[in-house]
Amino acid sequence: MKNLKNEVLSLIGKTVTFKRIAGNTIILYFDGRPGELNVKSLWIDPPWHCEINKMCIVDSEEFPFEQEVWESEKDYERKFNEICNKTNDLLGAKIDNIKIEDGSNSISLYFNNEQVLVNTIDTMDVEGWIYRDNVNNRQIVAFIGRLEVIVNGGEVDSP
Repeated sequence: MKNLKNEVLSLIGKTVTFKRIAGNTIILYFDGRPGELNVKSLWIDPPWHCEINKMCIVDSEEFPFEQEVWESEKDYERKFNEICNKTNDLLGAKIDNIKIEDGSNSISLYFNNEQVLVNTIDTMDVEGWIYRDNVNNRQIVAFIGRLEVIVNGGEVDSP
């Protein structure tokens, strides 16, 4: 498992080249944009929060899961985008450090602009984050107590 963690730690020193939020999952891209062959990405599932100077600026619970009955689509999109914009300073930020907790595999990303992105894995059978490496066509999926490797689009290897 140490080698798998080291693979994720290889993101230290890399700059976020693209950022997206899908639902309440935040996705950070390195070395390119989505769909490019050389890109690596980190998909961080809830619960997560982003902080600056130890003050939370946004967390995954703030994202509206679905449009309210009384809400127009335009209002929903505006609300969603306002919350997404709170993470805009991650774009172009460089990772200074990454900590992966022993046991839980919860991950914290420390950026050069004083931001910290923290994921807490709190459910046994639900992944907390996924590291995707398009160059090597593999994923590392983090659960409490284990990391799984998915290669060639679906074959699972649990070291």
